Amino acid sequence: MANANQQSSPKNALTVPRSSVKERVKVFGYERVSKEAGLRCYQTLLNYCNGNKAHTSTENAILSALERLEADRIRQTNQINNTYNQTAFQVVPLNDFNILKEEVNLLKGQLEILMKSQLAAHQWVNTKKASAILNCSQITLHRKKDAGELEFRMVGRRVAYNINSLIKYLESKHFKPEVINERVMTALSN
Repeated sequence: MANANQQSSPKNALTVPRSSVKERVKVFGYERVSKEAGLRCYQTLLNYCNGNKAHTSTENAILSALERLEADRIRQTNQINNTYNQTAFQVVPLNDFNILKEEVNLLKGQLEILMKSQLAAHQWVNTKKASAILNCSQITLHRKKDAGELEFRMVGRRVAYNINSLIKYLESKHFKPEVINERVMTALSN
């Protein structure tokens, strides 16, 4: 009977070193491999990886489970790569690329002009717009004003904040220029 079991075992069961099996099991996790192999508990797999003897059918189940999991992983990776390549990249002729690049630069220039005109038209903003630019509450805004971090003036009983001081404050906090421009444009358009 022992001869029959040895003959029915696949060749890879005898040639795969336990260290590589253990590494592959760690990639997928003991529970996942044991479930795929049809084992009742993962301790059997753990014992096998630690060098303990296992029944030939158990060893075959573990190795075939690892092969199936590896094949699934490769299939999923290829599927993700194909999906990513189909949606993310498109080959564009150099001439068309240069035209697109010029258009983007033109739009950037127009955005800068719009930003400058908005800033020129709005040197001072109210508390609501200032808190939107800084993305903070009105109470926090008043605390920053009282601490002397922001330039302001009183217009009657209302507080007006200098937009340049708000921008300088954001720059001092290391905000990216794109974020600052977006916040200012959003607040001024409302």
